Amino acid sequence: MPILLEKYDIDAKASRPSTRAAMKVMLQNLLAERFQLAMHREMKELAGYLLTVDPAGPKLREHEGGGPECVSSRSGDGALRLQNCPVDIFVGYQLNGMVRGLVADRTGLTGNYDFELLASWDVPANPAEGRPEPRIINPEGPSIFVAVRQQLGLRLAARKIEVEMVTIDRVERAASN
Repeated sequence: MPILLEKYDIDAKASRPSTRAAMKVMLQNLLAERFQLAMHREMKELAGYLLTVDPAGPKLREHEGGGPECVSSRSGDGALRLQNCPVDIFVGYQLNGMVRGLVADRTGLTGNYDFELLASWDVPANPAEGRPEPRIINPEGPSIFVAVRQQLGLRLAARKIEVEMVTIDRVERAASN
C-alpha cells in the first residue's frame, strides 16, 4: 500500500499551553521527524475565489472578552456559528469547503469575531467517507455567495488567486513513538 494512503495514530502532547499557530509548528516538526518528511512550498496561480469586504462594510461582531480561541458549531437549523474566530480560520476551515474551491482572504480584517451564517451549499458524493449521494445543506437558505454578502458584509468573487502549494519531496513510514 502506498504510504500516503496508510493511516496512523500519532500520540503527542505539548509540554505547555500553546497558541494554535505554535501547535501548528510543533505538529509540522513532529511529522518531519517521525516520517522523515521533506517538502517545499511554492506559489501557484489557480482558479478560486477572492473574499473582500463588501462596499457597505462588514457585519461581523468583534469578539469581546476571553474564552477559547475559535469555537465553531452548527445549530438545529443548520446555521454555522463561530465565536472568537479570525476570518482566515473561517476561510480555511469552513468557507473553502462550502464553495468547493480555494478562497483567498483579502478582507484585511485582523480581529477575532463572533458571527452566524445560514446558507445553502452542496456537498458532493464521496463513497469513501460514507456519502454515496451528493446532498444539499440548508436547501431553503440563500446561496453561500448571497449569504456571505447579506449576513457577513463580505463578498466572494471568482478570480485567479495566488496559492501557496506544499509539495512533498520525501516521506517514509513513521518511526515508532
